[in-house]
Amino acid sequence: MPSRLTPEMNAQLDGSDAPFGKVVRSLNFVRHTLAATLLWRPLPELWEMDSSIECGRANLQPMPAKLLQHRAILSLPDGTPFSEVVETYTDAVLDFPIPAPAAPLCR
Repeated sequence: MPSRLTPEMNAQLDGSDAPFGKVVRSLNFVRHTLAATLLWRPLPELWEMDSSIECGRANLQPMPAKLLQHRAILSLPDGTPFSEVVETYTDAVLDFPIPAPAAPLCR
């Protein structure tokens, strides 16, 4: 809700790539998470319950570009909401090589 932000904040958001949270930090907002959704699971659903799944890295699902999504409401200290945010975390959040397992991934 741009009307609940200062003109300076709106100008910075409109005219730059500055992160939203950094621009509105001075509002001392409270974040209320609505949802955290996994967009990727490295192993098949219920893999731990399926004895027919063979061990090995071949069972790992390929990593997509988008891994996790958060939805939240940002509110002023008095409880007045001023923004809904949707943040999608990419594979860059796991910017390290997947280590070779020391033990099998399954039984």
